Parts: sequence; structure tokens; C-alpha cells
Amino acid sequence: MILYLILTVMLRFQTYSSLPQLGKKVANLTEGPVKRCRHEYSFREYTSGIFMSPQFPEKYGNELKCVYFFRADDRGRIKITFDLFKLEGPNSDKGCQFDYIDIYNIDLSGFKVLMDRYCGESVPKEFISQQSKLEIVFNTDFTKTLHGFIGHYEFLDENWHQFGMSTIGCGPGFHTGMTGIITSPNYPDNPGISTEPGSRCTWIIKVQDNENILITMVDLDLSSCSHTRLLFFNGFTVPLYPDENYCGKSRYVQEDLEFISGSSRLVIRYEANPQVDASKFKLVWTAVTKVELGKCHQFLCHETKHCLEKKNNGCKTPTYQYCINHSLLCNGLPNCGVTDNSDEARCLNRLVFIIIYVAVPVSAILLILVIALLCFRYRKRKQNVIKMESQKPPQTHWVSPHIRTSDPGSIAAQSATLLTTSFVSDDKNTTDFVDMTIDRRRKIQNRTIENIKSSEMFNKRKERDKNVHYEGVDVGSNNEDEIHDIVTHNIHLEPQMPNQGLRTHKKRSSYHMMEELNLENGPDPDAQLNV
Repeated sequence: MILYLILTVMLRFQTYSSLPQLGKKVANLTEGPVKRCRHEYSFREYTSGIFMSPQFPEKYGNELKCVYFFRADDRGRIKITFDLFKLEGPNSDKGCQFDYIDIYNIDLSGFKVLMDRYCGESVPKEFISQQSKLEIVFNTDFTKTLHGFIGHYEFLDENWHQFGMSTIGCGPGFHTGMTGIITSPNYPDNPGISTEPGSRCTWIIKVQDNENILITMVDLDLSSCSHTRLLFFNGFTVPLYPDENYCGKSRYVQEDLEFISGSSRLVIRYEANPQVDASKFKLVWTAVTKVELGKCHQFLCHETKHCLEKKNNGCKTPTYQYCINHSLLCNGLPNCGVTDNSDEARCLNRLVFIIIYVAVPVSAILLILVIALLCFRYRKRKQNVIKMESQKPPQTHWVSPHIRTSDPGSIAAQSATLLTTSFVSDDKNTTDFVDMTIDRRRKIQNRTIENIKSSEMFNKRKERDKNVHYEGVDVGSNNEDEIHDIVTHNIHLEPQMPNQGLRTHKKRSSYHMMEELNLENGPDPDAQLNV
């Protein structure tokens, strides 16, 4: 008793003077059958402080109901530690019913869930709230009273953990999103010394409030539990009580290489041997939603079913499955767990799906565009040709070869001349003109032969040079057939075509010779023949 009084005096005059204020006192003790009071503590005012029973360290009164309300940040939590706890003991049969405290978690919608009830003189264990709001209610009856309680509170943000700073090589300490990879330091660069000796790493994973965190161990090789440990803590759990502990050289069965968190926050702690350590690990974490069978709006990991609690190798509670985001499909990671490969099983089908429903239509569209372009160019070219032809006048093709028979002994055959003329037009006037032109040509040829015979120039030339040949024929010859051949072979008169848009070949050299002889409009006896 003396020791207790000394402790009470010390708490009153030393400890309390150095601690923050108690918080905002909303209501004093009210008169009536039950005296009421209320205290509120907010993270906006203090990050930590104390709270205590009324009149502490004196004895509390009878028939009290005092409420202590704590509000942290929406993503934060509240840590409660009792330093002294002395209430009336429990009823031997019905538990705490006289003087006691009730601790409630309050979610964002204001719904309260009872965490635990404490009474007697055993100091409750340190705990962290499961939500961002916490309420402690102190109730007393009308009989025995004691000294009550005093405790500390601390508001925790989402980056909080009770471990110290991580050593070099641990990588980023805070992870968020839908999936990720965490490895031991130096993994897997140095297989002989996979981990830096004495490594101390802490990682925090945070997902959406309605999600859980699935851990899949891809590679796990740890040394003895006395030196190397891999620990998992749900939410803001106090480090003394890990939810999962991997250590030792024992062979874990396949199901043991998978861990699911109980909240949207997970703390991972890795402690390596201070000496040379060959331990190593690699894990994949995934944000999952626990759903009843088939009720998933994203991708359902359908190959495996899970149960909250097992009993006699069966499920004591209803089964559930994991639901993950569609973007995690075919990423090469086991996002559905160790025993469920459904998120990677259809990757080949997905590739075929892309080829069929994307590549083929795109190729068909490109082919159609190429064919359409070629058809357009062909049609355009055809239209241009038709347009050019429509702008040209009607054409003729004029051919006038002189064909001789192969029998040189026949005078009639040597003097025979074929004049072939083809016209594009079938007009009757054009046909009459051609007949008239042929007759006129024959008359001119006959007249020319007679004029050449009687020409004095021709005789003078004959006397001057009897050995001169005119295009392979002896001019001095009196053979009329040869003279006839010279004229018909070398003189070609272009007929005067009527103006009907008919085109002819270029005039031959025989026409120009005839112009030199001035024979176009008939023979001129006085014309000079230039050699």
C-alpha cells in the first residue's frame, strides 16, 4: 500500500506535468442516477497524449459512464497503452459486470464493433485499433470503487511501423497499387551470399480498404529461425505478435507458400543473420477481393476455393474465391496464388484472339483500301484516254506503196502500180474522192511520161552524159517501159484531200522531186531538171 501511494504521488507531480493535455473535455460529470462525462482526442491537436479515469489517482465515483473518443486520420490508426489499471474485479460466473471498460472500433459509417471488455487489476495488453476511430467507455456500479486507470494514446499514419530504419539494399519501403515484387537484398545477384549480413528490412503494403493482400512465395530459402526470419503483420499489428513467420530450412508444403492478409494493410519484416547469410526470398503481392463463388466484376481466380476456417480437412465456414483486376492477366506473375494458374492459363488464347479480332480486320481494311486505290487510278486513266480521243478529229491512215510484180519481163506488170489507201471514215464522199484521186494520178503519170520524151532538157542530158543513171536506170535508154518505171517509182503525188479532218502520212521525197520538176499542176516543157 505504501508503494502504491508513492507511485501515485510520482505520477501526479512528475509524469503528468510532462505529458500533453488530456484532450477536449466535451462534458463534465452530470448529476442524476448516472453521472456522465465525455472526452475527445483528435490527431489535428496532438499526435500522442494521456487519458485517465475521473479523479485519478484518487478513487473514481459510483454510477459513472465516461466516454473517451479518439479520431485519427482516415488512413491512420490509434495505439492504446495502459500504464496503470485498477478496477473492481469480475463476477466469478458472469465476468466483468461491476466496474469495467468497453473498447469499440468505429468504422467510417459510424458503426461500432466491440473489441474487448476489461476489469480487475490486470493491465490490458497494448493494442492498435482496426479503424481510424476508437471509443473507450468506462462504466461503474453503485458499490465498491478503486483508483481507476491511466493510459497513453498515439495516432499512427499509414507509414507507421515500430521497427527502426531499414538497412541499405532493402529497396522502397512503401508499396501501393495492384501488384508488386519484394525480394531480399542482393537477390539474385550473388547466389553465394544472397543477403547482406545483418540486413534489417521493413516493407509496408497498402491497398484499397475493401481489398486484402495475397502473398505468394516464388522463392524461399532461409536459414535457422534463431538468426533469419521473415515476418508478416496484419494492419497495424504490434510486432510482438506476427501473423505469419517463415524461417528455418524446413520444406514448406505448397499451401504454406501462400498468405492472405486480414486487412488492407500489411507490414513485412525481414531480419538476416549478422554473419554471412545465404538466405534469400522472392515474393509477389497482389490486391485481391474475397468474393462468394462466381460473384466477381473483374477476373475470377476460378481454379481454387478457399475457406476462412478449416475443420477436419474441410471448411468450417463457406468458401470464397479471389477476384483480381483484369490488367493483371498474362503478366507472368502468380497473382491468383500458388495453386491457381487461371490468370496465366489463357494467354495463348488471348494472343490468338488478338490476331483474329484485331490483325485480320485491320489487314482486310488495308487490302480493301489498296484495291479501291488501284481501281480509282485505273478508272481515272481510262477517263483521260477517252477524253483525249474525243478531242481529236477523225483520223485516216494513208499508205501508197508501189508494188511490182516479180516478173521483170512483163511490161504490163512492170508498169502496173498499186495505190492502197485506207481511211478511218466510211463516208461515201470520201470513197468517191479516193476514186477520183486515183484516176487523176494516172492521167498525170501518163502526161508526165509524154512530156519527158519530148523535153529538150531530157535530150540535152542524154547527149551530155549517156552513162548517167537515174536511180539505177539508164536515162539514155529509149525503152518506154523503163521510163514509165522511173516515173511511177520516184514520183508520188499527194492528192488534195477534201477538208474532212483526214490525216495522212508525211509527204515522201518523190513529192518534193515533183515540185522541183514543177509537175504538180501539169508538165512544164521549159522546166529545168536539176541533178
